[in-house]
Amino acid sequence: MVNIAPRLTAVMAMLFAFSFQGQAEERASQIHGDMHDHSQEDRLISFTKEEAALIPELHAPVDCSDASVCFVQILPDWAESKNNVEDFKEGVLSVEGARSTVFRATSVAQMYKGIPVKAVGRGLVRSVRANMPDFVQKDENYLRWRECGNGILLDLDRGWTVQYCHLKEGSLTVRPGDVVNAGDVIGYMGASGLAAYPQLEITVKHNGRFIDPYHVTDYTDMWKIGEVEKIPYRKAGVLHMAFLERVPTKKDMFEGFEESEVQEVLRTAKQLFFWAHVFGAEEGDILELEIEDSIGESFVKKRTQINHSSKTHYSYVGKQVKILELAPGTWVGKLRVYRPTYSQRDFREGKLKDEDLTYEVLLAYDRKIEVK
Repeated sequence: MVNIAPRLTAVMAMLFAFSFQGQAEERASQIHGDMHDHSQEDRLISFTKEEAALIPELHAPVDCSDASVCFVQILPDWAESKNNVEDFKEGVLSVEGARSTVFRATSVAQMYKGIPVKAVGRGLVRSVRANMPDFVQKDENYLRWRECGNGILLDLDRGWTVQYCHLKEGSLTVRPGDVVNAGDVIGYMGASGLAAYPQLEITVKHNGRFIDPYHVTDYTDMWKIGEVEKIPYRKAGVLHMAFLERVPTKKDMFEGFEESEVQEVLRTAKQLFFWAHVFGAEEGDILELEIEDSIGESFVKKRTQINHSSKTHYSYVGKQVKILELAPGTWVGKLRVYRPTYSQRDFREGKLKDEDLTYEVLLAYDRKIEVK
């Protein structure tokens, strides 16, 4: 008698993957709606200490240990009320109602260099969407029901799933039915779907309920030992900073291509500018930019108080050269971000006076350039 069990098993697996694909595609297309839904069923859940043994250990989906490549931009929102935002450390690295985790490339240039996206664990690829172009997020008709962009739904078994979104066009290396192991490269970070910048968005669920992989219990995360160092929590940082011999545009600061930057300038340069793009700065912080010449004197300096909350902030400083020529040697662009040690809300409500405010250094970075 011919043993047909292996064939039946293969056919059943194919049928199961195929039947699940349509459901997964629907879930993938709705992720941006889901992550802002405050209904009871879609709230984040965490596990007790006794349930910790049931939680799988995840590998990092990207390597952002080098903060000049990528970083954690958005974490799930744990705030109990609307019009409020709170990540798992009571910080502001979130958006209202967020249920996903977003890792952001520091620039478009970094995306094109290639940031590998990896499987967080061994699992079955349930669904895939591929070949959507990058940077078409303003085309609402095209993106309708496809906000996730190029995506992968990975089934880790026992009710655990991880959905990947916004992968780079043409970068996916898996198909429905494939089995992947932790650390396998399954695509590259991109900007497909509803993505205003290069990113990877992952959504972790258990039996359909949203999970924050950074805060799965009151005392631990889901990351395997040594993996969280690849995707560390940084409350603030620098995406990019550079010199230009002209007024920088937002396009310069957003894309971050090295060929548009100045590595050295001639002493006869007519103007000089220094720009920075930072994340994690809050309303009330002070953003200070300065260009210091080769003898340590200030060429130009700008100090601005941030008056609105945003995930990132651009700023630049510079001026035309009115002297005959720039002093040769090493010039320094300085970035400083200061944070008030008192609540800005208390200050606005009159509970504190201006002289009561003190500041701590949140960020301090320098960038050098040679004048020849």
